[in-house]
Amino acid sequence: MKNHLRKSPGNVPDGHQKIEPKTARTLLVIAAALLIIALAWRFFLEKNSFSGGIVRSLAQHGCNIEADELYKHNFAKNTSIRAIVGDTDMTRAADVSRECGFDADIDKTGDVYVLLANLGDEQVLTVYVVDETIQLAFIQIPNSDSVLPISACGDAEPTSTAA
Repeated sequence: MKNHLRKSPGNVPDGHQKIEPKTARTLLVIAAALLIIALAWRFFLEKNSFSGGIVRSLAQHGCNIEADELYKHNFAKNTSIRAIVGDTDMTRAADVSRECGFDADIDKTGDVYVLLANLGDEQVLTVYVVDETIQLAFIQIPNSDSVLPISACGDAEPTSTAA
């Protein structure tokens, strides 16, 4: 009767080739290097992305969210915020945005993005970006005319948009 579990040099009992320690270390170093390169690449892309810049700017003004929480609600080329919102009174939203340090120029013309993020507690972050610069950023309370500054992050009382 043959011994199928006979161990011979270079083989393990299940019949697979044994990996030499030097080869295992080399493969581990290569895998670690690839992981580091992938993480650096991801960091570089996120740092230089459109949404990464918006998220960093919002964080500088007191609103900390992740890039994947923002979604594009609307986009229009060669227009203004005023043209997008039509007859909607943006006075209070502009005032709150100015208080937070944004230009709040609703007549600036360029590529306009409207970005939204659900903050929970029935609050929606609304960001108007013109030519990759935030012009308006405020927190809306759905089904009301109330807005909050982005620095509130869910813990302040809403202010009516009525002038």
